[in-house]
Amino acid sequence: MKDIILLGSGGHASTVIDIINRDLDFNIVGLVNNNFTSKILCGYKIIGQDKDLANLRKICGNAFLAF
Repeated sequence: MKDIILLGSGGHASTVIDIINRDLDFNIVGLVNNNFTSKILCGYKIIGQDKDLANLRKICGNAFLAF
């Protein structure tokens, strides 16, 4: 199972989460969003903003644009 971070936390991210959860090849580490109002989306934490991407890259090498 590969770790992945989603970039975005809106409606499209919710759809992407649903699709990823059906496919057991990926583990969602968290989501990245600059303008979030909640710290959780569909049970997954918002783990940072764009400014954190360099550090998050060290944690997880896979990302998906979900905005």
